[in-house]
Amino acid sequence: MLELLGGLFSLLFQPSPKLQPLQATNWSPWLDPVWVKSAVAPSPDPVAQLALQQHLAALASMGLPSSNQAMWMQTGHQVLVAHQGEIPLPAASLTKVATTLAALVKWGHAHQFETVFSTNAPIQDGVLQGDLIVQGGGRSAVCVGRSDCGGQHPQSSGHPTNQGELGRHGQFCHEL
Repeated sequence: MLELLGGLFSLLFQPSPKLQPLQATNWSPWLDPVWVKSAVAPSPDPVAQLALQQHLAALASMGLPSSNQAMWMQTGHQVLVAHQGEIPLPAASLTKVATTLAALVKWGHAHQFETVFSTNAPIQDGVLQGDLIVQGGGRSAVCVGRSDCGGQHPQSSGHPTNQGELGRHGQFCHEL
């Protein structure tokens, strides 16, 4: 009860956070007519075609037909390979596309986040006897919930179970 009252008081009496203005991004290169024309006539690349075929075959082996997939590999203005790239299909998440583009603008393609996983006890018979400690390095894709880290069905995912707690420290995502 005291925690609830303390939380209410902190909300009422702490200054509100300073809001940052949105950062403008120049999307005009995407409207370049040369880029649009290159989409119509891809320049076949044998390595990219092989990678696409292998990826589609792997998806098909998992019961995901290639007719439900759209793939597009491009470098600069050159389309290396496309599979149904011009057919509108529902995206898994359009937000991920926008977030990815914003992250590329902010950090560039070579940036890497570091996340450290550590324990305070040994693994015996596939069971971690102590705590699993995750130190976030800003990578939002790292799980922060117990079920995402293999706590619910760890044997099916190939991860050992743990008898201890899941400790989370550090930053697990960045503001763009």
